[in-house]
Amino acid sequence: MSPLLPLLLLLAPGQSGIVRHELGVHLRAFESTLQEVKDPKARDRAIPGLKDITFLYFSAQFGKAAKLLDEARQSLRSEKPMDEATAWAESLQIQVTPTLIDAGRGILSVKLDPFYKAGTMPEGAILTLENLDPKRLPAPIKIESLPLDAKIPYVLPKGKHILLARISAKDKVLAERVINIVSVEKLKSRLDALAKAVEATKDKKDLPHLTLRHLHSILADQAKGEVLETDYPSDKLLAQAEAIVQDPTWPGKNLAPGEWWLALPEKPGSRIARVFVPKTQEGQKVPLLLTLHGAGGSENMFFDGYGSGVTHRNCEAKGWVMVAPRMGLGDTTLDQLAALLPIDDKKVFIMGHSMGASMASTQTAKSPERYRAGAYLGGGGRAGKTEAYTKLPAFVGVGNLDFALGSARKLHADIQKSGNTSATLKEYPKIEHLTIVQIVMDDLFAFFEQQLKTP
Repeated sequence: MSPLLPLLLLLAPGQSGIVRHELGVHLRAFESTLQEVKDPKARDRAIPGLKDITFLYFSAQFGKAAKLLDEARQSLRSEKPMDEATAWAESLQIQVTPTLIDAGRGILSVKLDPFYKAGTMPEGAILTLENLDPKRLPAPIKIESLPLDAKIPYVLPKGKHILLARISAKDKVLAERVINIVSVEKLKSRLDALAKAVEATKDKKDLPHLTLRHLHSILADQAKGEVLETDYPSDKLLAQAEAIVQDPTWPGKNLAPGEWWLALPEKPGSRIARVFVPKTQEGQKVPLLLTLHGAGGSENMFFDGYGSGVTHRNCEAKGWVMVAPRMGLGDTTLDQLAALLPIDDKKVFIMGHSMGASMASTQTAKSPERYRAGAYLGGGGRAGKTEAYTKLPAFVGVGNLDFALGSARKLHADIQKSGNTSATLKEYPKIEHLTIVQIVMDDLFAFFEQQLKTP
């Protein structure tokens, strides 16, 4: 058995959405703060403390991993540690379900439970849930003991709603979370109609019907109150699923601008992918960036994590197509994408992190002619056919605190053996495995842009 396989099983996308979502909350909070704080001293103070976080993930010590992220975020903001009350509040997991609801009146479930042990509960602690648009603040919930379970009534019209959950004591806000709720009209009947369509087409293995099944699974779980790994735009997914039912030839010639969740036909089943399509002029072809996540990640990682979505923001700003497949590329993935998207096949970039870097190096060694450049972050694996890299621009980025430093150096050395002496190896001081993608992003896109200027 591959040594990576147990890790993949441990954090596979089917694994508890509650744990994956909560880890994502702490990760994105840290990454957002890291994006804001540019002070080198603050970064040097915070990031080395995350050196062991990957091993905590892979040994199922999820609470300890979240605690490290919270402590690192505090180190970015201050030289002082969190006070006891704040540390306690930050350790709490706040769940509001379901996140896909019927418009009008209903009941939401609220749960509060420690995700890890830290600090001390202060006297007079309360939980408030504020609906920001329209602004409405119901009566606060007293936190007398944990875990806390409560039911709160809602009156919400159709649309997206942002709830701000705050834990306070003595008029001081100790911690807060943003919770996204989507309310739609006639939810039950619409989901029932989708379920019937899924059952009626269960033997079809094409893009529309595989995607329909994938979308229905996400929506049904949300409506049941399941906690999923990320905050899906349920209204978009519902509209996409209903469009497939109405037109089995969906999406026609190509995908419209926007974000899409797809299930591409691949033997023996399907390849899940999340896609961003920019607005383009008629007949215009644009660069494609393929992003391959690390072990335990998913198609959502490069969109929502790795710098709180900085890769997606860069592609959106530059007008590039971005594709994040789950668990790498299949034999026909790139060809299927080329048929769906406004891609310039001479401007296809591929990047990967950790396990994804190994997958990217496998792809570029296998078919170097399909890529304008490859970027390998926090890892590398085997270069494979080194002669394949002779003319392929390559960027290897790694932190000097990364356990994969040796692997990255080996990949770079192997690429150079092909005669490609221009391959870039950049080692970042005081950077570990998790943060390398966010830290390297400016250099990486400058590297990609340079390749577009080279004939």
